[in-house]
Amino acid sequence: MISTSVHLAHHRARWMAKGIYCLKILLFREQFKMYAKELQALRRIWLFTITLYVKAWFTAPVTCDAPYNDLCMLQSMESFRSIDIQVAEVALHKMKAHLWYISEDLAELSLFSDKALADEKKQMVTDFVTFSQIRICRICRPVFCRIRI
Repeated sequence: MISTSVHLAHHRARWMAKGIYCLKILLFREQFKMYAKELQALRRIWLFTITLYVKAWFTAPVTCDAPYNDLCMLQSMESFRSIDIQVAEVALHKMKAHLWYISEDLAELSLFSDKALADEKKQMVTDFVTFSQIRICRICRPVFCRIRI
């Protein structure tokens, strides 16, 4: 009997596999002929994978650190512009398209993170309380349209 299982996050696994394959090809590049353009493309992918993506890959499973890790990844991508602006632009564009999930509700996960300092957590709680009071006030006040006759 053959059993199958549902694999989640194929896109990340495929990207990491590509990075690993690029590394392997670079390690064994002397064994086959490659054009300079192909070698340069492999180096660019490899450099991005090694300098940025590996850390994101290993820190992704820790849910409470997700907001912090995503902000660090964005900062790293901004810094990566000085190394390879084209790769950094593509990566930033893709990452920014996936920031829709960060909301005030998910930002509260940071309170359970070991990476956030106690003072930062106190400030977050203060900001959350202030923000929720403003949010409640906006929800409670009815807004009436003005009609000119």
